[in-house]
Amino acid sequence: MNKKYKLTNEKIKHFGRTLYRIKALKDFSNVKKGDLGGFVESEKNLSQEGNCWIFSNAIVYGNARVSGDARVSGDAIVYGDAIVFGDARVSDNAEVFDNAIVSDYARVFGNARVSGDNIKSIKDYIIFMCGHYHATARKSGVQIGCKFKTYSEWLSIKKDDPDINGFTMYEEYRSFVQFAQLYFQKRLDK
Repeated sequence: MNKKYKLTNEKIKHFGRTLYRIKALKDFSNVKKGDLGGFVESEKNLSQEGNCWIFSNAIVYGNARVSGDARVSGDAIVYGDAIVFGDARVSDNAEVFDNAIVSDYARVFGNARVSGDNIKSIKDYIIFMCGHYHATARKSGVQIGCKFKTYSEWLSIKKDDPDINGFTMYEEYRSFVQFAQLYFQKRLDK
C-alpha cells in the first residue's frame, strides 16, 4: 500500500502527549501532495486509505480513529476511543471523545462536545453548541435545549416570542435551523 501521508518532525505537546503534524505524500480529494495537515499521536489515528484527512490545527490522539472520507478541521479535537468515518465532518472547536461514533453524513461543529457517555452513535444528525444551548438537528426537525420543533415551527418563531425565552443567541440558532433544513433537503433530494 502506498502511504498517503507521513508524520513530520513538527511536534506539539497536548496534555503530556507528543503529537506530530501530518504531510500529504500524494494528491487525493482536495488535498495536494506536500500539504500540511493537523496533528496525530501516531499513524493509527488516521487511515492511509480513503480520502479522510485532518486539516489545519485539528488534533486526533489516543485510540481515536479517522477513516473513510471523514474530515476533521479547524481546532477540533478527537480523542479517547472515538471513531469518525464515512463522510462525517468534525470542525471548528468541536470535541468528539470517549466511545463516540460520528459516521455517515453527520456534522459536529461550533463548540459541540460529543461523548460516548451520552451518544453512542450519531448518524444523519447535525450537532451545534452556541452559548448555553445545545442544538441537534435531524430530518424531522431540531431540538434546542429541551424543546423539539419542526423546521417550520422554529422558523416561524419571532425573536420576542415567549417560547424562546432565554435563547440569547437567537440569530445564531435561526441560522443553524436554516442551514440544517437546507442540508437535509439536499440529502433527501439525492
